Formats: sequence, structure tokens, C-alpha cells
Amino acid sequence: MEGDLVKKPKDKSERESGLFSIADSVITTVGGGGRVPLLKGFKKIVNIPIKLWQPYLVGPHFRGYKLIFQECECFVSFAGSTLTSQHVINLISNHLSLLRIDYRSKFLEKGDFIVIKNCDRNELEVTANYSHHSDELFIPERDYQGILTADVIVDVVEHSINTALKSAKEFRLSEEAFNEMYTEFTLGLTCPSTGKDLLYHFQMDKRLNLEGVYEVFVHKHYVPENAVSVIGMRKTFGDRIEKVVEHAISNNLNLCEELVAFMETAIDEVDKEGSFEIGKPIVVKTLVNGTVVKKLVK
Repeated sequence: MEGDLVKKPKDKSERESGLFSIADSVITTVGGGGRVPLLKGFKKIVNIPIKLWQPYLVGPHFRGYKLIFQECECFVSFAGSTLTSQHVINLISNHLSLLRIDYRSKFLEKGDFIVIKNCDRNELEVTANYSHHSDELFIPERDYQGILTADVIVDVVEHSINTALKSAKEFRLSEEAFNEMYTEFTLGLTCPSTGKDLLYHFQMDKRLNLEGVYEVFVHKHYVPENAVSVIGMRKTFGDRIEKVVEHAISNNLNLCEELVAFMETAIDEVDKEGSFEIGKPIVVKTLVNGTVVKKLVK
């Protein structure tokens, strides 16, 4: 079970910016008597570096990417299949660490500097053998500022998840196989351009294509401020978590501490039932000013 929040309010009159994510760290499998734990200490909240590479020019000629213009972090938490999640997180990490600045030229006017994925068409690379660029362009403090936005990062994450899931249709998934690979993700990030904290929930779904084969994809949902994204055991604990959040905010309580306490209670309840779907240690990570920090292991 994981919970991610957009804000961590202390007092109604002064609310500290930043995101935090709380997760258990046990991995289970289905045995003859229900779920049994396989191992503990598994990372369900992953720090992911974001790197934006700037064009390298020798005189008027583009010669690749050698320097990072901007760097920060986001976090991705998950609940569900560990195999699916690791494949997805690997792709997210690869894409976000290789973002590039491209220049899209225009006829008779200045073009646009944009952020692209390493798998996108790169106009600078395509035209490198014959393009000559003006020395009035490619000035970092003027041309590159503010082009890396939350929208760009969220789109890259969504693309990465869908790319990872595309291969599933090659194996003609059954309903049972879909349930086995089902995984949900939460993305927490600070917009590099505006400094705003944002949280997104990605939920897997499937549809039958014209060949009668399931295609797997994700729905993306924005989580508003002071709201919680619950992934894993949501049917069991989702409503109670919402009440904990509402009570903490209404009574000026430390929301992170209240949710950690609830997580401890939830783990105790699950242990008593013998299902062991969640377990200690509990991990808390925060994201402040584009840096992810492990706050607590309990």
C-alpha cells in the first residue's frame, strides 16, 4: 500500500510546500493459503533523475550533446506486479535522463527551442551535416530557460509506461494474465519552470482491438492539492485514509505523521488477518525543490 500527497500542511495559515510519499516495503506472492511474504525492504518509491541535455556547437555547427543544462528529481511509487513496475521504471528512468533540447526552425523567422525525448525525431541531428546556425541563437540563459515544464515530464512518463505495456498485446493476454501484471503508479514532481508541486496517478486499463487482442494502456489523473493518491489495497483502506487526511487538515495536525500512524495500524490489521499483503518497514520520502529525500524508515 502506498500513499502520496501533494502538500504537507502544518498550519492552515502556513502550509509547507512539497510532496511526500509513504509506502510499505514487503513483496508477497499468492500461495495455497493466500498471500505470503517473499521479502521485505523492497523499494516501492523510486527516485528518478531528470536530465535536460543542451546542444553542443562548434562555431555554427551542431556536434551533439555533451553538457547537462538542467537537472532535478521526481519520484515514482508503485503498487502491483514487481516485474511490470521494474520494466516501467527502467523505461521512465532512461527517458527522463536523456531529455534533449532541439531547435525547430521556421521560414523567415526565429524558430523554437523545445524539449524532446531521445526516441523523438531530432531536427538538430537530422540537419547536422548541412545546417549553419546563427551565433545569435543557442544562448542558454535566454533560449533554454523555462522550456522544461511539468507537462513535458508528465507526457514523457505516460509515454514510457505505455511503451512498456505495448509488448503485452504480442502475447494475447487473458483476463487472468492482465490481473497478474496489473500495476498502478504515482508520479510526484516539482515543475522546473514554475516551482509548483504536482501529483499524477496512472492506472492501467485494457481494451480489445480489432484483432480481438487486449491492448494495455494507462489512464492519467491529476491529483489536486491537499488530496491523496492511494495505490494498493485502495478498496480496503481508501475511505479511511481520506478521513485521516480530512481530520488532519481540519485540526492542524502533522499530516505525514498521521498517515504513518495509520499505515502502522493497517499493517497490524493485515497481519492479524494473516494476509500479509503489506508489511514493515514503512518508508517516507519527500520531494522539496526538485530533490527527493528519504525522511523516515520505521
